[in-house]
Amino acid sequence: MNFTKFPKIFHPLGRWGPEKVRFLTTTNVNQQKAKTAILMLNMGGPQNTQQVHDYLLGIMTDRDMIQLPVQSKLGPWIAQRRTEEVQKKYQEIGGGSPILKWTNRQGELLCKQLDKVAPESAPHRHYVAFRYVTPTTAEALARIEADRPERVVIFSQYPQYSCATSGSSFNAIFDHYRKHEAPKGISWSVIDRWPTHPLLAKTFAERIREEIAKFPPERQRDVILMFSAHSLPLKAVNRGDSYPSEVGATVHAVMQELNFCNPHVLVWQSKVGPLPWLEPFTDAALKAYSKQGKKNFILIPIAFVNEHIETLHELDIEYCHELAEELKIERIGRAAAPNDHPIFIEALTDIVAQHLKKGPKVAPKFLSRCPHCVNTRCLESKQWYRTLCEKAKVPGSKLWGETNCRKMMNFTKFPKIFHPLGRWGPEKVRFLTTTNVNQQKAKTAILMLNMGGPQNTQQVHDYLLGIMTDRDMIQLPVQSKLGPWIAQRRTEEVQKKYQEIGGGSPILKWTNRQGELLCKQLDKVAPESAPHRHYVAFRYVTPTTAEALARIEADRPERVVIFSQYPSTAHEAPKGISWSVIDRWPTHPLLAKTFAERIREEIAKFPPERQRDVILMFSAHSLPLKAVNRGDSYPSEVGATVHAVMQELNFCNPHVLVWQSKVGPLPWLEPFTDAALKAYSKQGKKNFILIPIAFVNEHIETLHELDIEYCHELAEELKIERIGRAAAPNDHPIFIEALTDIVAQHLKKGPKVAPKFLSRCPHCVNTRCLESKQWYRTLCEKLEDVMGEKPFKWTFITFGCQALDQLLDGGLSCNGITEIYGESGTGKSQICMQLAVTAQLPPDRGGTGKGVVYFTTRGGNIPSDRLMSIIRTFQDRYPNLRMNYMGNIFIQRNMEVSGLLHCVQHKFPEFLQKQQIGLVIVDSMGIFRHEADKIQRSKNMRCLATCLNSLAKQHNFAVLCVNEATSIPKPGESEIIPSLGLSWSNLVSTRLKLSRTDRTSSNGDVVRMMSYMHSPQVAMESAEFIITGGGVCDL
Repeated sequence: MNFTKFPKIFHPLGRWGPEKVRFLTTTNVNQQKAKTAILMLNMGGPQNTQQVHDYLLGIMTDRDMIQLPVQSKLGPWIAQRRTEEVQKKYQEIGGGSPILKWTNRQGELLCKQLDKVAPESAPHRHYVAFRYVTPTTAEALARIEADRPERVVIFSQYPQYSCATSGSSFNAIFDHYRKHEAPKGISWSVIDRWPTHPLLAKTFAERIREEIAKFPPERQRDVILMFSAHSLPLKAVNRGDSYPSEVGATVHAVMQELNFCNPHVLVWQSKVGPLPWLEPFTDAALKAYSKQGKKNFILIPIAFVNEHIETLHELDIEYCHELAEELKIERIGRAAAPNDHPIFIEALTDIVAQHLKKGPKVAPKFLSRCPHCVNTRCLESKQWYRTLCEKAKVPGSKLWGETNCRKMMNFTKFPKIFHPLGRWGPEKVRFLTTTNVNQQKAKTAILMLNMGGPQNTQQVHDYLLGIMTDRDMIQLPVQSKLGPWIAQRRTEEVQKKYQEIGGGSPILKWTNRQGELLCKQLDKVAPESAPHRHYVAFRYVTPTTAEALARIEADRPERVVIFSQYPSTAHEAPKGISWSVIDRWPTHPLLAKTFAERIREEIAKFPPERQRDVILMFSAHSLPLKAVNRGDSYPSEVGATVHAVMQELNFCNPHVLVWQSKVGPLPWLEPFTDAALKAYSKQGKKNFILIPIAFVNEHIETLHELDIEYCHELAEELKIERIGRAAAPNDHPIFIEALTDIVAQHLKKGPKVAPKFLSRCPHCVNTRCLESKQWYRTLCEKLEDVMGEKPFKWTFITFGCQALDQLLDGGLSCNGITEIYGESGTGKSQICMQLAVTAQLPPDRGGTGKGVVYFTTRGGNIPSDRLMSIIRTFQDRYPNLRMNYMGNIFIQRNMEVSGLLHCVQHKFPEFLQKQQIGLVIVDSMGIFRHEADKIQRSKNMRCLATCLNSLAKQHNFAVLCVNEATSIPKPGESEIIPSLGLSWSNLVSTRLKLSRTDRTSSNGDVVRMMSYMHSPQVAMESAEFIITGGGVCDL
């Protein structure tokens, strides 16, 4: 498209405002008697401003939605207080919510399609039931009773289930029939959630593609997809509400449909009140990404199927317009909600048609309560639905009923606790413990990364020491002292645990077993990259990462495939090897099938009459809430894995995602596994299976924490009737097939590294993480993805000073021209010389690994003594790097504008054909001040900027220009400004001001300041630094 015709903000308000949606607002127009009623549940929204107060009153007095002290009094007060503010918001989107119009439109198209694809249950008629505005639940039920259909399908319009939203709507039906007898002669059934239906994912993917297409082609690969869902109080999450994991599953399904083409993140919106809610919040994430220099975004309302106030006002007006203007975001779009998209209508049709055809009438998950639920009304509601939807069971299920079960065992022979310790203890695992035995030279190396575990009790202390001093794993105050103290204090306790599981961890044995079988299979299915050899790299015990890399370097394979993250190393990566990364695979079909098989094995050990009541407890290692709030994708990806496994099991049993292995006093993800077992026990639940959903090998957290502490000791304490633990994938044939397929597909069609892996969490402030991402981007060169990649463009060059790097979110930007200006003596030349050195550092140290061209327009020579002092500083900092810093700085002196332009236009391009350059410095632009003809001066400056920008894009280098400061401020100006006026400032992408303060450091050095004065990326900020004999340093 012609992008000059598009505004900065792709604002869907005009498309989706109520006045633009032309279809009937009545709940039904088909007067033919319905055989099947589709009751569509949603929260609804006021159709006009007069309904706003009653709508808010309904929300604020609904304890399913929000729980307040003295709610009967406080709720109405809040509703009254907020009415005027919310009325203004509805006025700004057209006077009312279009949600009823969209829901009716969806219902009409749905029933029209159902009459064609499911004639046996036709005619179908839809009924809309809103919680707080007309048509209310009571009104919809009254219409259904008057029409007397044969069957009613209660269809939640929330794809992901939450007790606060879906639960409130279902409870409203229960409350209605608690007061009025349910009509007889009608068959009822429930569709309570559908987060990963393929056509739902496809709908969102199409909406996203529509928005991506509106960005210029060169920007499309950089667009961050921000999936925004309504947040939830942490109190509800800790209770065990499945909503966050189901939203995560939807996000993953959509990204699979998009082939993971762009970086993405799950964020949360619409927080209410002072209590902690799920984070990161959408607006805060936009601000954080803006500080990282990100410029292009698309917001996706992933938990909403209709346009309403939270898309049309919160996303469109508050974020896409107001916040985007404040942050100076280059371009932001918002994907439309599904609305009446043909694929979405097809999704709704398929969901209902399959439900009518083969049930179940109600899913086991819907009938189970959250582990920490203490709401008696919830219990009564679940019991009522079980009775209403009588004989609820999945036809053809392999797990329910004696005839459909696998061959049963004699249960009198089984102990109460199914304890896998004997099966998985190290002494029972007979395979090699070396990291490799295949001596044939490998063409492809598979580097298998894991935390590892001590193979004997003597290694426990070093293992704990590694964990407690690793700031990626855990962050402690004075970690260098506190970490070793904790490790020493816990060593004896942990040694005892390892003694109880056989003396050591079997994780190395299992990993080697998996690697051997994987490479054996790969040699068959991918002969073009054979022979394959696996290498094991553990974080804290042997074989360490350094040992594994040393073996790879010695074996010299052609290609290395890295599973998970490759740690930083002080050694230069070996040349001549192609590297690529497989960083995550949470929903691979064969992974889900492996876990499903493990679960079936355990379910088969329960008596037939108990099997349908077994609660499947998916247990994963917990994570500090600080990391979750930062934007870590781990919780949503674990949720996606759980949903994939349950799909493979046809949602046969009630299930819950729980978290284990919390360390320290800070808040972590809940509900915890042991606490959930206790809570379920209080609810009268008696049969459980624990599934280690985030672990692929048996180790201390499965063999001791799950097996001994929970399946044995806690089960005895709680008098649990029967508890089993599904084995980890280990060397299950299907899991080996999964590993083989993952690597084979990766080798065949990449990408070498995924966009998600290269993007940081929105609230990440770890400069080491930034350096790591840049290094991986360089390591896995010539990236390719579905949108057509170009060679990697350097993102930042480090200043060699942490304060300045943090100010600029990584260092000197490699996009456009950066200008640095200030009065004499503020450190401009010093910073230029330091960048001339740091730009030569390898990419994993924040440089480009290339040379530097220094155009100087000043008289005299560049002070070589100061330059050598800076070089010595970095030689001491990186003693393992053998670099000729001075020999890679190419100086060109031009004292006239015409000579500078001639050199840049004609000589410099020829030079670039022979020499790789990572940074070009022009010191200084003051040469242009001597031109009397201002028009010609503007032309010359534009010519220089255009030529440098063009060459920079072609040859991949950064540009830094030094400017002088105006000595006398103009009237009304309070500070010194750069020279050359608007003619030059409009050509600059980033403007940095240097100044001196009145303070000195403890060593007497003048404290200086760098300020971000003009940037499309970051709001104005400052950082302090000092200049010593060794260069620019932190204060």
